[in-house]
Amino acid sequence: MKNIDLNNLVKNLIVLYSAIFMVVNTNITGNLSFLDLGLFFTTVFYTITYKSIKIKFRTFKVMIVLNAFLFFAIIPMLWTGNKVQSILYYGQVVFAFNIIPLFIDRLIQINAYEKFLKRIHQTIYVVAILFIIFAVLHFKYGEGSWLFFGLKGNHRLAWGDGFVGNDLTQFMVLGFLLNEHFIKSKKKRGWLSIFIFLVFLLTLSRTMLLVGVIYFFLRYTKQAILFGSLIFSISIIIFSLNISYQSESRIDRLLDFKSSATKKGGRLSTYTHVIENVADFIFQPVYGQSDNLKGDLRTNSVHKMSSVHNILLSVLVNFGLFPFLFLYITILAVLMKIIYNRKFYNFNTFFIFLLLIFIVISLNAFMLSRALWMPIFIILSFLDKQRQDSKIKIIQ
Repeated sequence: MKNIDLNNLVKNLIVLYSAIFMVVNTNITGNLSFLDLGLFFTTVFYTITYKSIKIKFRTFKVMIVLNAFLFFAIIPMLWTGNKVQSILYYGQVVFAFNIIPLFIDRLIQINAYEKFLKRIHQTIYVVAILFIIFAVLHFKYGEGSWLFFGLKGNHRLAWGDGFVGNDLTQFMVLGFLLNEHFIKSKKKRGWLSIFIFLVFLLTLSRTMLLVGVIYFFLRYTKQAILFGSLIFSISIIIFSLNISYQSESRIDRLLDFKSSATKKGGRLSTYTHVIENVADFIFQPVYGQSDNLKGDLRTNSVHKMSSVHNILLSVLVNFGLFPFLFLYITILAVLMKIIYNRKFYNFNTFFIFLLLIFIVISLNAFMLSRALWMPIFIILSFLDKQRQDSKIKIIQ
């Protein structure tokens, strides 16, 4: 009888558990999700097992920057009204910014990170297929829910607890990246990326449409047949989505970029409203609580909490001016250093995914969910790996 390697079994179960609940993001209670348990257990278990709290130097530097941001973000809390809820909001960010880098670092040190990525890749496709089944059932039989799928506002299809179409853009970009990582044939990964894109488009997210088209335009325009097939497929799915819901059709909702940007409460007007009232957030940010808004902003505001569809402006609203400036200057300094040094062996691919991340950040609100931060941290770890591989190639 073959002996079972218990350590390897535990490692495989942890990797599978974390990958599944990262993609489906099912909550246990409140804001506590099954993924949170996986992140915490993995980090603590392998720290105890290996009797070491040693982390990679690059992980340490990332955590220093993130915790410096958190330090600046907690200072304005002295002037907030609802301190209890503000602390709970802030605490979720503290947890995410520390547990995710430590979790990834642990997996790398126990040589399980590559397997974790492979399980995420597989889970995305399994969920995508199930999502198509749910979409067919929804279109045929009307409103309803199934497994972890459901409807989110205006009959938009989505999955997981708290995920809406825009939130899922991170997972689409991660799916593109994992296709490039695991699938060597450019033609095959191109078709699979089209499949992922069309499935995610069922969320009716304009952010998803914009990011997907930009990705394919930058990666596949030289392959006219594949790119033409993409455009044809988009046309087919858009017309298939042209089923009336509420007062507008799905095709109108998906393609109405102008209205979503400029109408009252739209993104551009929201950004303008935030900038006009920037003085109110210098020492009294919102911390996700409308109770912390002052005067007219409390009753007549279009930028309460997560409705600011821009992570940088969300930082300004929820954490104050100084954390915003710190984050902005840090990102700018890192980008300038990266572009100036060009330390990546595949700089063009790196730049495409950097651009996609920037678009996601520009059009999404600040995210509390650890599941939504995970794809961004994973993409950044890929960029770091490219730079390390570049150094190895130079040495050789």
